[in-house]
Amino acid sequence: MHQTSLVCVTGHSDRSQSLNDLTLSLRNRFTQWGITSDLNESIKLYQTALLFLFLSHSLQSEYLNNLANSLRDRFKQQGVPSDLDETFSLFLQLPHMSHAVSHRDLTAAKSWATAAEETNHGSALVAYQTALKFFDQHITLLSSSSHHFSIVRMATVSLAIDTFLCSVLHGALTTAVELVEQSHAVFWSLDPFGTLKLAV
Repeated sequence: MHQTSLVCVTGHSDRSQSLNDLTLSLRNRFTQWGITSDLNESIKLYQTALLFLFLSHSLQSEYLNNLANSLRDRFKQQGVPSDLDETFSLFLQLPHMSHAVSHRDLTAAKSWATAAEETNHGSALVAYQTALKFFDQHITLLSSSSHHFSIVRMATVSLAIDTFLCSVLHGALTTAVELVEQSHAVFWSLDPFGTLKLAV
């Protein structure tokens, strides 16, 4: 059924989005019922969807994140090392995105950091650095309303603390200080007069 759908979708003008919708359906069914064939099919379709996109495409990070998380699910289920290797190979493409940063990129970077922490992968610090970079670029697009300031403050504190703890746990004390300073810079770029306080 899904292979037939793939053939039909391939000729669609927005085939990458159609493929993504189909893979999400399969992944949701795997989450609900645990059917391995659904997960395998979703991985194949995610890989196909990515063939239609470039690193400059605004949806690239979302598809990379979805595929990486699906591969992680399969690694958790089957323990095949190549799935975990491919997971982080995908995540490591995130710093090279050339499109304007959106919440999708930030979500993907946070997902990368979480995955790296859970598996003790060596890319954890790079993931946090990437998340902070994306966060910095993304918040410049937000309005300067007090509501947005409140949201940014909470997000900055959370990311700064996670970044600091990750750096300390990996014995990278210099990097810990640098990343916390980076998070402060992100916050003060929106609040240059110090009207709000960052408790980090």
